[in-house]
Amino acid sequence: METNENELTTVQNLWTTSKAVLRGKFIAMQAYLKKIETFQIINLILHLQELEEQKQTKARTSRRKKIVKIRTELNDMKTKRTTQKINKSRSWIFEKIYQIDKPLTRVIKKKRERTQINKVRNERGEITTDTTKIQRIVRNYYKQLHVRKFEDVGEMHTFLDKDVHSSHFYST
Repeated sequence: METNENELTTVQNLWTTSKAVLRGKFIAMQAYLKKIETFQIINLILHLQELEEQKQTKARTSRRKKIVKIRTELNDMKTKRTTQKINKSRSWIFEKIYQIDKPLTRVIKKKRERTQINKVRNERGEITTDTTKIQRIVRNYYKQLHVRKFEDVGEMHTFLDKDVHSSHFYST
């Protein structure tokens, strides 16, 4: 990318082009490997059928061992293919979850930004935008609210004590 002699071509275009070329080579390599693997499986199946036919005509222990060996190879290849399919589907699921999570986090962030308090009026009527001052103002407000509640509860007890003693609802 440092030897880019064409000034009209951007680094981004070079990068996307190189990614596309590498992706194409990777796909071609995967197709070639898959073709070789299917060719090996077909050869093993044909060899297995041939050995089973020979075993029916003349039974030998060496043929039986070869049959068992070929069957284990086929089972290993099928197991490998199955695990690859499982891993591919698992990665696909995780990619889809990640794609869903991106817009979801954006929505949550926007909602949080909408509910966030950006400016507050203090006791003197001045507007504050400093977050630490806003936190202090809110904290003081709730402290005063709870103090008033306790004062109101105390007043309520004294009122009830007076009212209960002078009430005509209770007869002694």
